[in-house]
Amino acid sequence: MPLPYGDLRAEPRRRVPAVLAPLLAIVAVLATTQPAHACDCPEPAPPEQAAEDAAAVFAGEVVATTTRGDDPAVEDLIADVEVDDVWRGTVHERVEVSTPADQGLCGTDLEDGVSYLLYVRQDGDGGFVTDLCMRTTPLDQAQADLDALGEPDAPLAGDATDDASGGTEATADGEGVGWLVVATGAIAVTGLALLARWWWHRRSPA
Repeated sequence: MPLPYGDLRAEPRRRVPAVLAPLLAIVAVLATTQPAHACDCPEPAPPEQAAEDAAAVFAGEVVATTTRGDDPAVEDLIADVEVDDVWRGTVHERVEVSTPADQGLCGTDLEDGVSYLLYVRQDGDGGFVTDLCMRTTPLDQAQADLDALGEPDAPLAGDATDDASGGTEATADGEGVGWLVVATGAIAVTGLALLARWWWHRRSPA
C-alpha cells in the first residue's frame, strides 16, 4: 500500500531538512526569549534579624527618582527620600537610596510619591543601597515589620548620611533560568538523534 505522503525513502536528503527546520526554529525562539539575569535571593530574615543585618532601617517618602550609570543594562535607580522615622543607623532627613534599575539584577521598585519602610546596606562610597533581597516594602504593607521594630527615632537634621555599616549583598544569578536553556538544548539534541536514526533507516534497503 502506498504511503499517504509518498515514499519517504525516495528523497531522504530533501525530507530531513524540511522536518528539521521547524524544530530548530522552535529551539531558537526558546533560547532567545529567556532573560539574561534572574535575581536569586535567600528566604528573607524576620524583621528583627533583617534590621540587625542592615546598615540602616528607616521610613520615608520618595520625592524624586532618576537613573545613573554609563551602561543602560546596569543602571541604578536613585531615589531621593524624605525620612520620617529611623529604627537603625545614622540617617538624616534627606537621603539618597539606590537600587539596580533592572529587577533581574535584584532591583526593587521605588516610586515617586510612595512611602517605604527601607532596609539598606552601605556601598563602598558610603551611599545607601537596597534591593529585592532586603525587606524594603511600601509602608502601607509593612505593619508586621513596624510592630516588630518598635518605637522609631527622629532623623538627624540635614541631607547627609554618615557612619552606617553592615548589610548583606544581593546577587544576580542566571541559574534561575539556566535549567530551561539546558532542557531546550536536550530536546534539540534528542530530536536531531531521532531524525538521524530515521534518515539512516530510510536509506537502508528494505
